[in-house]
Amino acid sequence: MQVAPGILIYEIRVKGRLTDRWLRRFGGMRFEHREGDTCIVGPVLDQPALEGMLITIGDLGLSLLSVRLLGEG
Repeated sequence: MQVAPGILIYEIRVKGRLTDRWLRRFGGMRFEHREGDTCIVGPVLDQPALEGMLITIGDLGLSLLSVRLLGEG
């Protein structure tokens, strides 16, 4: 994944296995399935964008398990 310098890469883990139909809600991200859960991984432009993703997760009724900063692009 090619990411511009300064853009942070996050892993957001939610309970359960999301199908690809959910991807449009998380533009620019990819899903990785681990141990029955889904990790939403990819670049996040800034803090408000991260907060927006977390709100979307709550609005969809998904259970948030963790948020992890993986590094900088």
